[in-house]
Amino acid sequence: MSSFSGIKNTLLAEQVEEQLYEYITKLPLKAGDKLPNEFKLAEMFGVGRSTVREAVKLLVSRNVLETRRKVPAGHPPGFRPHRRGLTLCPT
Repeated sequence: MSSFSGIKNTLLAEQVEEQLYEYITKLPLKAGDKLPNEFKLAEMFGVGRSTVREAVKLLVSRNVLETRRKVPAGHPPGFRPHRRGLTLCPT
């Protein structure tokens, strides 16, 4: 039997989560600031949108990010849009 050491067995989403966290901490952001959308983040990190979504879910579970629904101008209160934006959580 050979012994395996030094192998990093992490999911791609976890790797993107780490990179996204580093990206966020290096920017001069404050709580409530918006981040680029999923399409732009996927392009920045060279991965698919589903990977970015998983990474975002991991950061949301750590209370680093929160998702907010975008309400287009002129829509009545209570309108539930289908798109979400990413914002930095208050610390």
